[in-house]
Amino acid sequence: MPDSRQRTSDEAQTLDAAWGRLQRHLNRADNFWLGAIFTAHLDAATTLREHAELNCQRRSAPFVFFRPGTSAEFADLLDRIEAEGAPPSGCTWVEALHHSANAAEKKAWDSAWATFLQALNHRRDFLRSTLGGLVLVAPPQVKPVAMRVSTDLWSVLAFLAEVAPIVHADSRRASGELVEQSTSSPASVQPPVVAWEENLPDDVSREVSALMEAADQALLEPPLSARLDARVRWALDEGWPATAAALLVRHAEAAAVLGDYGTAAQDLSRAAALYRRLAEANPAAYQPDLAMSLNNLSIRLGELGRREEGLAAIQEAVEAYRRLAEANPAAYQPDLAASLNNLSNRLGELGRREEGLAAIQEAVAILTPLAAHLPAAFAERLNVVRGTMADILDQLGRADEAEQVRQQAT
Repeated sequence: MPDSRQRTSDEAQTLDAAWGRLQRHLNRADNFWLGAIFTAHLDAATTLREHAELNCQRRSAPFVFFRPGTSAEFADLLDRIEAEGAPPSGCTWVEALHHSANAAEKKAWDSAWATFLQALNHRRDFLRSTLGGLVLVAPPQVKPVAMRVSTDLWSVLAFLAEVAPIVHADSRRASGELVEQSTSSPASVQPPVVAWEENLPDDVSREVSALMEAADQALLEPPLSARLDARVRWALDEGWPATAAALLVRHAEAAAVLGDYGTAAQDLSRAAALYRRLAEANPAAYQPDLAMSLNNLSIRLGELGRREEGLAAIQEAVEAYRRLAEANPAAYQPDLAASLNNLSNRLGELGRREEGLAAIQEAVAILTPLAAHLPAAFAERLNVVRGTMADILDQLGRADEAEQVRQQAT
């Protein structure tokens, strides 16, 4: 299978971590917040942007994208942002990554960034009263300029990421999403898309937000691990089940990153039970969280060798994602495809290869038109599932068909 654009391990963690933190801000967006992404690499920026746009589609929130074509256009962009920017719950994305060997052109772009940031700082009160999220994507050399010329805005920066490039490497990883290696083919872990009750007491809401944003290692060690456990118990005792579930999912994410799959599986099992009850009462609000927790639980159970349990979890996740995708294809077809990939893995581990082939064929059918429309977000995922499909065909003794599938990969 031909190599496709991929990430090394460190770069994958950088991009995945950036998306995980950005996603949490998007999901909690009910007023103005400011984010900054510094990268010199268009492919990384494109992956994050297309995932942010899909996130907004999922939440029926507006997403407005500005990419100025010239430095002069960029310097005057603020008027358009004020007039056309996304309101609270939405996201306005401003991306200006200039690549030029011409010194004068490079200087013009850097000057345009400085002018734009100064104007943004001066008009911050109006922007904060009208916009939702505002994400600025700039080259790394703009960071010190932003700190110098937009000091007031910089002081309230909610999200900052410095993202490494995406490079060519092993083709067994999918671009733009957190991907773990299972015992069979690549397993698509759904980045947690969770929220908690909006009417939490202010002090509790602040603590929950801090726990959700904490570093993975810190969440597994005192004092934060004890604080998280205590807050989960409080949420369950006081009737805030979505808050308890969200904290359990975040703890599971941290545990999995650090290789503690047993803890991750235990947390996700508890979260899934909570989301199952919540989804029965309010499917529109909580079925996505239920599907995500079941998908990731299946992967963790597979890593622990608990294959039958993992199969049951992913079968329930696929059913949930299928219902969601029928109601909102644009938002949930990618998740359905990822869950079908994982279903194929679980079936293959149990020797049920024909059923695994049917699942991965459905994933290919879903991703093919998505990759044609948004190649930066989906082309690599399509290549990965095609590779899995070809491997299964080989295992079934259908080598000619396997080769035809591999030739379709780009």
